[in-house]
Amino acid sequence: MSDVLTARDNGEAVSEIYSVSENVAWEVAKKVVRQEGFGLIEEVRPEGYFLTSSDIGAFEHGALVGVWIEPVGKTKTKVSIISKRKVATNIFTKLTEEEFHEEFLRELNFQVKQGRLPASVLDFSP
Repeated sequence: MSDVLTARDNGEAVSEIYSVSENVAWEVAKKVVRQEGFGLIEEVRPEGYFLTSSDIGAFEHGALVGVWIEPVGKTKTKVSIISKRKVATNIFTKLTEEEFHEEFLRELNFQVKQGRLPASVLDFSP
């Protein structure tokens, strides 16, 4: 997991800003990694991040993931992710940064359609 933390320190995270509270972002992010088959989530909530990993599968050798959740003002949250292959020579990874953000947005859409979140969470204007 130190590779993920070092990558974060080096500015390698892929970030998006969402119109949701820190708590909503935290729960949605955890749901995304769980749905993608990642295991135990090591939450370091006081420092605003969690780490998780996936096991070796048929076409990939597992991945290490770190997700950072940072409030941006009162109504927005910055969500950053780093996904690293456990084996550097492996072509495939379980979840890329782009896929994570796609799934995050898909989950927000689902929660809006279910009436759990207001439609305003899908507003991406600055």
